Amino acid sequence: MTAMTYCEEKRGPTAAQCGVRATRVVSWPDRGEGPYNMCDGCAYHSAKNRGAHVEPSFDLEPVNPGPAPEAPGHNLPPHLVTYEAIKANVESVYEEAQHWLNGDEIENAAQAAAVDQLLDMIKDAEDAAEAARKAEKDPLDVQIADIQGRFNPLIGTLKNAPGLTTRAKAACLAALTKWREHLGKIKRDEAERLRKEAEAKAEEAAAAVRAAQASSDLGAREAAEALVQEAAQTAQQATRMEKGPTGLRTTWRPVLVDPGAALKHYAGTRGEEIKALLMDLAAKDCREGRRSVPGFEYVEEKRAF
Repeated sequence: MTAMTYCEEKRGPTAAQCGVRATRVVSWPDRGEGPYNMCDGCAYHSAKNRGAHVEPSFDLEPVNPGPAPEAPGHNLPPHLVTYEAIKANVESVYEEAQHWLNGDEIENAAQAAAVDQLLDMIKDAEDAAEAARKAEKDPLDVQIADIQGRFNPLIGTLKNAPGLTTRAKAACLAALTKWREHLGKIKRDEAERLRKEAEAKAEEAAAAVRAAQASSDLGAREAAEALVQEAAQTAQQATRMEKGPTGLRTTWRPVLVDPGAALKHYAGTRGEEIKALLMDLAAKDCREGRRSVPGFEYVEEKRAF
């Protein structure tokens, strides 16, 4: 095989040759077929799915080198152990899919066999990529699990297993909430007292103003005006007491008391989300074998696998 030989594999009766640079020699000695120059991807597919013999007449390892070392990517085909190799393999298969799947229907058994072969190649490329993804991700998952396992008992926020700081904060907030509610009641009571006092002073001031207006006594008029100002100040003090900071945050949470009314409301205001929820529930029932749900029709479909 020369350095510039290209893959001769045809992935279907009417397909052009693969055209990727060849790196292996493939043959079927038992039936006298070959040899053919092939790229890594086509050679691996031929060996795995079509019983081909791959000659190791190049620097890369053979397709079936025996047990591999337990290292990241050890469960991958030997030629697919780097991201770039995997990416090239997936993109090559996708390009072949673009060639075949152009909107035309399958017209004969040969074309169907070619598409079946293409599907096998797609699955092989996907399996190799998934294995590589797991090989890279699994060690990180182990590290993350170890980190979480060490820190969750300290600062975890899980409801069924809160960490030490979470429990301590909850206890502090419970104690402070009770205390601040107590202070809030004191402020409300004081505000109510001041409000009543302001009302009484306002009545007294109004009576003094009426009496002063009927009199020529300047001192009485000044005293009445002072009473009006005092009543206003007391009312302002009551307002400040009512609206002052309490250290408590007001929150709201819903409590479902009438599911029918709630469903009717959201069906009118968020209909698409309700439909999606209903479809999810019906799909789950369908997967479990139920075929009769009010409001749904069930359509039988046949799909290739």
